[in-house]
Amino acid sequence: MAKHMACREQGMDCDFEITDEHEDEMVDFIQIHARSQHDMSVSEDEARNMMENT
Repeated sequence: MAKHMACREQGMDCDFEITDEHEDEMVDFIQIHARSQHDMSVSEDEARNMMENT
């Protein structure tokens, strides 16, 4: 089942959204985006908690 994460759903003023079948890949993308665009460090567990089933 695909997972989805959107920055707006996390309370950020940002249009970043990602949907993917591969959770590990999504974690990497979320962490990279958080670090590069929001100057935030997001753990693997935090990234997984942001994901919702689609």
